[in-house]
Amino acid sequence: MNSPNDIAHRLVERAVTTRFSTLSPKAVACAKTFILDSLGVGLSGSRVPLVKDLEAVAQEWGAGDAARIWGSAQRVPASTAAFINSYQIHNQEWDCVHEPALVHPMAVILGTLVAWCDARDRKSTRLNS
Repeated sequence: MNSPNDIAHRLVERAVTTRFSTLSPKAVACAKTFILDSLGVGLSGSRVPLVKDLEAVAQEWGAGDAARIWGSAQRVPASTAAFINSYQIHNQEWDCVHEPALVHPMAVILGTLVAWCDARDRKSTRLNS
């Protein structure tokens, strides 16, 4: 049986070494579908009343303008954007689900990756201006 560290190491190794060119056309098509679906439900989730309450609480977590909260003009630290955008994806339970494991992976994965990319792009834009 693998230890949790072995599994985590294998997962990270796989993520780091996988290239787009090695993905099957079916995997690419599925990824596009799940990403588009998650962005759509995340934008829909931006209109849920409790999002404003969450944004108010998150203002105490620190200041910054690294990443966007979807469905608003608000920029916040990347960690805050990741948290709120992930909540927006999942808050109505419309996000995609991995049936065998009964998990909703795209809420956390996409919310976090988009915030990271947004912050990274913003840093490179500042450095180049």
